[in-house]
Amino acid sequence: MQFELNANAHYIFNTTETMELYGIGGLQFAYKSVTVEFAGESESESDNAIGINLGVGANFNVSGKKLFAELKYSAGGFGQLQIATGIRF
Repeated sequence: MQFELNANAHYIFNTTETMELYGIGGLQFAYKSVTVEFAGESESESDNAIGINLGVGANFNVSGKKLFAELKYSAGGFGQLQIATGIRF
């Protein structure tokens, strides 16, 4: 099992009629556990970590819809690079 909780803030740098650029900063809590079974024996291990999130993103107004794209790095015990795109409602 693996999960993470993120709390991020956006700081808007630049706004035009069709695009909005922003920076991302925040905190992350991550948890993971694994269980391995072999020959009737079972071994389990789990860990958690706290880290910081840093990144950039952009909102795009396209035909009345608000699309977004983000690039975010979570630095900490389980460092990871995240790329996200989608539609905001």
